[in-house]
Amino acid sequence: MALEYFEKFTQVEASAGELFDWHAKPSALERLTPPWENVKTVEPLPALRSGARTTLEVRTGLIKQRWTAELQNVEEGKQF
Repeated sequence: MALEYFEKFTQVEASAGELFDWHAKPSALERLTPPWENVKTVEPLPALRSGARTTLEVRTGLIKQRWTAELQNVEEGKQF
């Protein structure tokens, strides 16, 4: 199976360090996920570091899938 990649860029009025720290807090993904999305965290992200993985359960209608997301190219205080 071919791997798919997702990249998103957004301009925010905060420093990279402030944003990194906010996203490094526990349950950041849950705070970012809209309540109407059928996404459940099965295995939380242990830390914002390269190689860290999280498992999500995503439901679309009657179809339920598990997604694994892995962080790459993490630079503490700068990017993830």
